Amino acid sequence: MNRFICLTSLILLVFLAGLSLAGIPKMINYQGMLTDNSGTPLSGPYNLTFKIWTDTTGGSSLWDETHAVSVQNGLYNVILGKMTALNLPFNQQYWLEVQVGDETMPRIRFTSVGYAYRAQNADTAEYARGGGGGSGSPWIFRISDGSDTTITTGGGWGVARFGNQLFGNADSTHVNLGVACTTGTNGQNYKYCTVGGGWSNIASGYSATVGGGERNTASGGGATVGGGRLNIANGGVATVAGGVYDTASGSASTVGGGYGNTVSGNYATAGGGLRNSASANYAIVGGGSDNTAIRGFATVGGGYTNAAIESSATVGGGEFNTASGRFATVGGGSNNTASGSDATVGGGYNNIANVNDATVGGGYSNTASGSSATVGGGYVNTASGYMATVGGGVYDTASEAYAIVGGGYNNTASGYSATVGGGFSNTASGSYAAVGSGWINFASGDYSAIPGGFSDTITSNGDYSMIFGRGVYVNNSYRVVFFDGSSSGRLGINRDDRNGGISYPIHVGTSTGNGNGAYLTNGGVWTNGSSRTFKENFQTLNSQELLEKISSMPVEAWNYKNSPERHIGPVAEDFVSAFDVGTIREDGARDNKYLASEDIAGVALAGVKELINENQELRQTIEKLSQRISELEKTR
Repeated sequence: MNRFICLTSLILLVFLAGLSLAGIPKMINYQGMLTDNSGTPLSGPYNLTFKIWTDTTGGSSLWDETHAVSVQNGLYNVILGKMTALNLPFNQQYWLEVQVGDETMPRIRFTSVGYAYRAQNADTAEYARGGGGGSGSPWIFRISDGSDTTITTGGGWGVARFGNQLFGNADSTHVNLGVACTTGTNGQNYKYCTVGGGWSNIASGYSATVGGGERNTASGGGATVGGGRLNIANGGVATVAGGVYDTASGSASTVGGGYGNTVSGNYATAGGGLRNSASANYAIVGGGSDNTAIRGFATVGGGYTNAAIESSATVGGGEFNTASGRFATVGGGSNNTASGSDATVGGGYNNIANVNDATVGGGYSNTASGSSATVGGGYVNTASGYMATVGGGVYDTASEAYAIVGGGYNNTASGYSATVGGGFSNTASGSYAAVGSGWINFASGDYSAIPGGFSDTITSNGDYSMIFGRGVYVNNSYRVVFFDGSSSGRLGINRDDRNGGISYPIHVGTSTGNGNGAYLTNGGVWTNGSSRTFKENFQTLNSQELLEKISSMPVEAWNYKNSPERHIGPVAEDFVSAFDVGTIREDGARDNKYLASEDIAGVALAGVKELINENQELRQTIEKLSQRISELEKTR
């Protein structure tokens, strides 16, 4: 198995442990991490060989020793020089090489820790206690070059060692040392650094503080490391509360805790978690793992491998989500992307809102690619028109401005402001066209409508038309068609199956208030309800008066205005005035604009009846006269 070493720290165990170089132990504490090629920490026993060289490659090997180490969760710790004395002068640059089995890692350059062996000016250091000598009082160390260092330590009289002099209750291996941020001269410019406790912590910034823990460093002015291990606060007023391998390098940046988090933006924050990064000013990562906020005011709340990569972008949580548009938001879910300005993906999986103000509420593989477009949810839906909407469903598409698909399967609204409510494989391609539901319906005319049905079609010539049924086809504007010749149906108005059903192609009402059951026969004749049970207030007509009115009634040939049709009959004003028929208006007068064909037929029938009576009387009179003539002729 291939492995690699990750250098974590080189630490001098005893800082100037005596007043002469002969008293300094020649040992260096080294800690590293052992992982496989995928970055997974290893555990178990391993043999590690360490060598010191004079150059980064090639050069001369000056020292080596082998350690049997027990690795736990990738971490191990050794003391170099414990088995083979480190009798090197540290008066030139050295490189450390680590070998694990047959693999040799790239050499690591020694930094200033090892070269503390050369701090010979410590041989003439003077020291004095300041602050009145109480617990935790500052110690002011005067170095021979005239610089001053202020060290404040907590516990007892302070925990600090300088040369052979021990201050407080430290021992030879656990030293709490506050190192001055910078040095002044002649007792001036003290920096008030503080180390509260723990092991091998360093506060080297102006008024910097390390509260405790292990090998933490506060090097920024006013920086703070509360505790934990191997944490660094090197930005001005930066804070690492705790955790392991956390770094706050931006001004006023904050890491709450966790492992391997990095905050490099000014005023940026990582609340905790694992390997999170807030690299822009005011960026925030709340927690989780491997999350990134890389632009100003960007925010990742938590989750795994999420990224907010534009100003004020937000990812609430989930995994592998990206908010790359300005003010874009991904609430959660997995593999979602909001790349347009102010775009939003609420959650779900593999959803995309890639233009300004676009929204995907959730679901799977949905796309809102039109400006201000919306996909509420569902599966593989697309809203690509401006302010277009797909509410849900599967494989639905709203591809024109203001188009809407409510749901269903494989529906398409491709006309301007077109709508498909639902169903299966329906298409509304005309402007303002609508398909309510059903299966394989097409509304291609502008303002056309198909409420539902199966395989109905309004062509692009069928503007303002509406159809319903099965296989209905309309190729003209301003048409309303229910059903068709091959799939005939019934149209009921004001009646249903609770009051006798619909027995004719058109069947109207059930009583005087809604049509009295009038209907269009299967042969196409309109038939009114005329039962005596439907009628009341019968009146006997004055026969002589009726004939006089008929005789004086104008009956002419005419046509309706703007129509070539010719008709024969009376006009409503004359007929209503003569016979007092028709409905009564709200003003109490008869409506004299319209005539019922039944009234005309009734008047005609009454007139015929009266003529028949008169004809019968005339026949009788003629017979009597014929008899008298015959008798007179006989008497001659």
